[in-house]
Amino acid sequence: MLHNPVDTAIVGVYTVTYNVSDASGNAAVELIRTVNVEDALSLENFEQIKFSLFPNPSTGDITVMYYLPGLIDGVLAEVYDMLGRLVWTQVIEQEQGMQQANLNLNSLQKGNYIVMISAGNNRGEKFVNNKILILK
Repeated sequence: MLHNPVDTAIVGVYTVTYNVSDASGNAAVELIRTVNVEDALSLENFEQIKFSLFPNPSTGDITVMYYLPGLIDGVLAEVYDMLGRLVWTQVIEQEQGMQQANLNLNSLQKGNYIVMISAGNNRGEKFVNNKILILK
């Protein structure tokens, strides 16, 4: 017998009880499991950092303007080449709301790059967004 009160549409903590027996009536050890139903993660949850880069194309000195949706533990700017290799990184301002940071990418060669801004909070959520940058 399975007692399953879990409602996946309602956030909460549920207890599920498993109770079985074989054809001869021999009972197995009852099992009790806890199920945590949390808010669904979606692409929307991960794109809550809105940001823009300028100038783009650039010669290496760029400005990033970004919006943080709430209290954030850390904000990181990362630059990846088109092969997916991390080629530059910097911790940037982590205040809530609209922010601006200047990034010096003069050490990178001309080409196309992906600039990724990521942040996390104390609830274990991570917010990420990225844009293509052209260095000339």
